[in-house]
Amino acid sequence: MIKPMGTNVVVKVDKNETVTKGGIILPGFNEEPKDTGTVIRVSINKPSQLKEGDRVLFARDSGQDFVTPDCEEGYRYILIAERNIFATIIDE
Repeated sequence: MIKPMGTNVVVKVDKNETVTKGGIILPGFNEEPKDTGTVIRVSINKPSQLKEGDRVLFARDSGQDFVTPDCEEGYRYILIAERNIFATIIDE
């Protein structure tokens, strides 16, 4: 995995759901890129409001996609500036 510098963080982008909870396959559904994900790396160089494991909402067209050998297959990973993250998602 890469180590973000400055105020950048690494986010594992949520997958688009293509199968309903009942098991129905929805081909071509939800092909628009997701704008939510989980923070998996935070820069150690600068203090951050975010921590690993935080669920976040980010600007859809921001960040740099990347792939490394230890990336989980089927997921999109982005390196994104913290200023492009709008909010943390709190599941209650």
